[in-house]
Amino acid sequence: MLKSWSERHLALAEKGSVWSMATVGQMLQTGTGTEQDLSQAEKWLVRAYQAGSDYGLICLGCLYERSERSEKAQEVYRAGVARGFVPAMVYLAASYRKSPNWAQRRHEALKLLEDGRAAGDLFARHWLTTAMVRGWFGLRYIPEGIRRLPSVSHDMAALLEDDTSPSQGDSKTRPGFVSRLAAQLSLVGATRHPAS
Repeated sequence: MLKSWSERHLALAEKGSVWSMATVGQMLQTGTGTEQDLSQAEKWLVRAYQAGSDYGLICLGCLYERSERSEKAQEVYRAGVARGFVPAMVYLAASYRKSPNWAQRRHEALKLLEDGRAAGDLFARHWLTTAMVRGWFGLRYIPEGIRRLPSVSHDMAALLEDDTSPSQGDSKTRPGFVSRLAAQLSLVGATRHPAS
């Protein structure tokens, strides 16, 4: 008889598989395939994080944030930032945004997102543009955010472009109308929601 998905990952995690450690931690955190157990989730995510897992780093930071330990989450994200891990930059900036000392941290958050953008990360570009349009960094950044919207939406649309498109492989061809529209609506929709 086959073991369940969670049992197989647990067996691999116990043998030292870093990926499985992070996966078991995430499964325990969300209750996917097993009962939710935040204490065990933290144990496995800490092990994965300490073994160098980027996936474990993000999951552990999220666990700390959900359990209202934002300082610990920020400490974990900073470790990822120190090694140039762009998703950690985005998560740290978002964590600062939710913190009571946002006014003191907003310029650091702006730098984190700019560094992520400079690394070529589309997710960081999207977050930065959305944050600018929302006025998170002050009113003077709103026009720059608006200026960046078309470029970011074009790049997001390129990700949505159908694989069977006749222009596949032609990087100079603009994505189709539907892809551009979906990406633009995604960005505009993201700017309408009140800042969390």
